[in-house]
Amino acid sequence: MIVGITGASGSGKSTAARIFVKSGFYLIDCDAVSRELNSSPEYVSRIADVFGSEFITDGAVDRRKLGDHVFGSADMLGLLNAVSHPMIIKKIEDEIAAHDGDDILIDAPLLFESGLDSLCDVTVGVTAPDEDRIDRVIFRDGVDYDTAKKRVTSQQPNDYYVSHCDIVIENDSTEDELDEKTYDAIGKIRTLESGVGKRTMSAVCWMLIVVAFILSVVFAVFTLSGLHSDDGRHNGDATVYITSQTTQAEQTTVTSSTVEATEATPRAANFIDIETVHGYAVKYGTEYGVDTNLIMAIIKRESSFNANAVSRSDARGLMQIKPSTYLGEIYLDLCAEDDPELLFDAEFNVKCGTYYLHLLHDRYDIVGIEQLAAAYNGGVTEIKKGLDDENYSPDGVTLYTDRVPNQSVKNYIRWVRGSYNEYVEIYGDDPINDFE
Repeated sequence: MIVGITGASGSGKSTAARIFVKSGFYLIDCDAVSRELNSSPEYVSRIADVFGSEFITDGAVDRRKLGDHVFGSADMLGLLNAVSHPMIIKKIEDEIAAHDGDDILIDAPLLFESGLDSLCDVTVGVTAPDEDRIDRVIFRDGVDYDTAKKRVTSQQPNDYYVSHCDIVIENDSTEDELDEKTYDAIGKIRTLESGVGKRTMSAVCWMLIVVAFILSVVFAVFTLSGLHSDDGRHNGDATVYITSQTTQAEQTTVTSSTVEATEATPRAANFIDIETVHGYAVKYGTEYGVDTNLIMAIIKRESSFNANAVSRSDARGLMQIKPSTYLGEIYLDLCAEDDPELLFDAEFNVKCGTYYLHLLHDRYDIVGIEQLAAAYNGGVTEIKKGLDDENYSPDGVTLYTDRVPNQSVKNYIRWVRGSYNEYVEIYGDDPINDFE
């Protein structure tokens, strides 16, 4: 079980995190990971390249100086996040892998903003009244009232955590009561984790493995027979799959090319500056009628603006597109070359990803920011099922985003919507958007 805990400064998040540790959770402190990163040669070099060598002191990043530089500028902060978040996430993923089988708590002030929520089974938010938070910041940091108030009011309000987190701990009384509420939250999480007994769970896992094997064989038989689904699909690991509309002979060629194109050679990170990416988003958003703020939000979520990003399933580039997606349909429609290496070209990748969003709307009748994000991440079939179920959709067109059955897709929707709103603040509403 991986739990993410978050909360604004002075909320009592660290106190709640200590209760999780007492209850047997292994703690991954994102602030500590970030501090370690400051002396990493790769990170130091990248910060010097992007912001300048004046932000490096004694071989390490000067956190305070850099923080003062980016504070108040959404663009500068976004650029810093684009550099730091992928490296932080990689370190955290490595630590999770090293503690496989343990209950893990990720303590992250920017749990959703960084995308770390996508690694979590459950998200927990700690909230507190603003005046209580101000008092705690004054006591903890030794600052005056005005400074403490400025810090508190510049961060996310309590409603943000209430709307984003699966469980909310309201810290509005004594520390003893906070401890009690935290233990109650842990109890709820344990109930979720142990809803099936260990013996039963083991049996279920083995049964699922057998079923998965059988299905993989059946799928292979159908594939070799030239049969295919008529649906698009995103595999949940920042990749998309669009079914080919080619003939059986063409499919054979595409399948062969796809096999040859997998296992991309690792590449050095290539972070593209935000304004350049926004230029691509405007260009192809205009061409295909896609909201540029949605394009930007998906790019931030999928790759953090690293044009050389490669996922575990070989999804590539800024918008994380698999070779099978590209070779299956996109390159034919766009009259491009039969070469998945093109996906590492930043502009071309944005063109392909934007075209795919156009297909989701035009071919599969997916409308609205949340629905498009869900389809991009979870696949058309699952989203259509949700839209057809009154438990998940009020009108067959929009989703109740707090009721999405797949937790990963639910987190993805919330993260994309949050980033989308950030870009609306920077660039304004997009007049070319015809998806709402």
